[in-house]
Amino acid sequence: MLIIQRIYNLSGKATRKLRDKRARKRFHNPGVSIISSNCVAGVLYHSLNLQFRSPTINLWFENEDFIKFCEHLEHYLSLELTDVRMGEKEHPHPIGYLEDVKIYFLHYHSIEEAREKWNDRKKRVDFQNIRIIHTDRDGYTEALERRFFQLNYPKILYCSENRGGGYKGIILQRPDRIRQEQVGPITSYGDLLGRKNYEKGIDIIEFLNSGDCITRKELRNE
Repeated sequence: MLIIQRIYNLSGKATRKLRDKRARKRFHNPGVSIISSNCVAGVLYHSLNLQFRSPTINLWFENEDFIKFCEHLEHYLSLELTDVRMGEKEHPHPIGYLEDVKIYFLHYHSIEEAREKWNDRKKRVDFQNIRIIHTDRDGYTEALERRFFQLNYPKILYCSENRGGGYKGIILQRPDRIRQEQVGPITSYGDLLGRKNYEKGIDIIEFLNSGDCITRKELRNE
């Protein structure tokens, strides 16, 4: 781990409780269902001290599979997980399918746990109160970006500043240190102020409250 990241982590851990307390005071949408392509949904629910109202907790999707999942969200959530098995080598955790959509249950210890948690949490989804959070990691293309921004839900995409993009809802951030074509992990601490990367460039609490994507630049210009 780079020294600067260690410093960010120390700063973040020192200020996290205060940041979470302030966020909870501003937050007023406890029924929100956060659908995310990675672990950020679970991190946000935990920070806001909320029940998980989404099955996309502690897991990740490849980019195209996530967009297919969101394009037909009600259909895929009506299905039972199939072919759930333990992965091998680089993915030593449960992997399951909803028809043609593959899900990597990264932080689960067993097939039984993955299936039980998915089934319990999908029952809590409110299709009238969805927020979608995605990144340009794991197989992103411009064609997939166009499909993402055609989804009929409030949505944001964290994207490497090396890519750019003209859609409202794209949050440009520094690229990954190794893979410059994609954004770094958005759940990591990202600066000396103790913010996590998903808190940078956008008012994430306002997005969860109202679905509005208000960038930090817009806030400064008010």
